[in-house]
Amino acid sequence: MTGARARCAHCLRAAVVADAVAELDDNGMILLCRGCGRTLLTYLCAGGSATLTIGTLTHLEWDEDRAMDSEVGPAGIEPTTSTV
Repeated sequence: MTGARARCAHCLRAAVVADAVAELDDNGMILLCRGCGRTLLTYLCAGGSATLTIGTLTHLEWDEDRAMDSEVGPAGIEPTTSTV
């Protein structure tokens, strides 16, 4: 999902979800638009339930074939082998 493209409704910036600024804590996560700093979405988990609140995220698009490909890693990056 980090390779999916998202668009901010406030500044209209489009980028992969992995480009967003993530603020994390024990209760969840907030994704902020790197262009304007507005909240794209908020995920909270507390008391046995989870909540996803959509902020300025106006569009989310991903390549269905690549999303189902087990050979593709985070942000759509192909796995490589290290020579170190």
